[in-house]
Amino acid sequence: MIIFGFGLSHKTAPLPMLERISFTPDAINDFLASLCASDQIQEAFGLSTCNRTEFLIATTCAPDALVLLLNRIHDRKGLDLRADPARTFFFTEENAIRHLFQVACGIDSLIVGENEILGQLRRAREAASDAGHIGELLDPLLLRAIDMGRRARQATSISRGNVSVASVAATQAIRALGDLSQKSGVVLGAGKTAEAAAVQLAERGLKDLTIINRTYERAHQLASSLGARETDLGQIGPILTQTDVVICATGAPHYIITLPMVESALSTRQGRPLMLLDVSVPRNIDPAVGALEGVHLCSQEDLVQLAEENRAQREAQVLEVNVLIDEEIAASQQRAAGDPSRLVAALHRQVEQVRREYLKRHGHHFHPHEQHQLEMFSSGLTRAILHDIVENLRELNLDTAEGQRRYELARELLSVPPEKNN
Repeated sequence: MIIFGFGLSHKTAPLPMLERISFTPDAINDFLASLCASDQIQEAFGLSTCNRTEFLIATTCAPDALVLLLNRIHDRKGLDLRADPARTFFFTEENAIRHLFQVACGIDSLIVGENEILGQLRRAREAASDAGHIGELLDPLLLRAIDMGRRARQATSISRGNVSVASVAATQAIRALGDLSQKSGVVLGAGKTAEAAAVQLAERGLKDLTIINRTYERAHQLASSLGARETDLGQIGPILTQTDVVICATGAPHYIITLPMVESALSTRQGRPLMLLDVSVPRNIDPAVGALEGVHLCSQEDLVQLAEENRAQREAQVLEVNVLIDEEIAASQQRAAGDPSRLVAALHRQVEQVRREYLKRHGHHFHPHEQHQLEMFSSGLTRAILHDIVENLRELNLDTAEGQRRYELARELLSVPPEKNN
């Protein structure tokens, strides 16, 4: 079986191409189902975020599987990625694993060290696992990547400080408008990125904040937690006549703020500048509004300069994380196919399933704003409980009879089937 990774990211493709190939969570799982239904692909995983859409494939024939993947992308998205291979990346085996680990650790992100990617990777893995798109080969690998991402953030300072698209967007707002304490702001959206943007604006002194979201209840929850106001999408036009800064971070596949809408707002603003930051992919603000006098429009493409400043400041931490990744890959290569790593992966999968079931069963007792803390607490608790068990499993010496006996006992207790002879 061969593993390869294929996709596009902010490093290889321009924003318009990333917009065209982006998938919603439901759409990407439907796409993975179509891949796994073929004879060429045995397991498939996909991750689609603001800055990347990529796939991890397990197959017995990489050339045939890649052709199938490219054809399916063309059928779904109308993109012929063979026409411009420089816009994509393709990694096999060890390089594919290293790339996956770098993504999980946040060092392949637009904003180096950002934390959101780890949650996105975890949720994508859960969805693919629940749907049966990943199994014995890719699932343990993804769990290792998630664990690698956590370890890197604990062992290094890669994620300390302002390391998110939201923080960079807030910095841009200050650069354009100066002191925010006397300014008003609007955040469109109520997901993780929107919430982070709202928090960043509040922490930087913005006192007058409004949350707008398609779902009023979610907007109300976020607004209540921040002492902000909430309103519905129908009020965007009137609000644009008054507010100073708008951060747009939704999952909508179309423009929410249009050229006529902004032109109308400008006619009553009496020359007051309007700052618009679009961190959505696909974009939610018509790029044409950037040409209007009095409007400062910043999109994902415009964040690159600040992102490069961030990367330059974190070169030492990136090197540290890459050392950790190399050590993990080297250690895994020293273990045989039938070594305790299979038992470790099986144990992690079983405990993770129990953890998720308990969160689903009891999570409603907690405030929505506490869900992230609950996720982090339960995840940390399970890792702490498993730590000594995992270390004991990893230290089993399969070259001895006693090591083999303990391995077989652990395998039976964890219901891990014996390895097949080649």
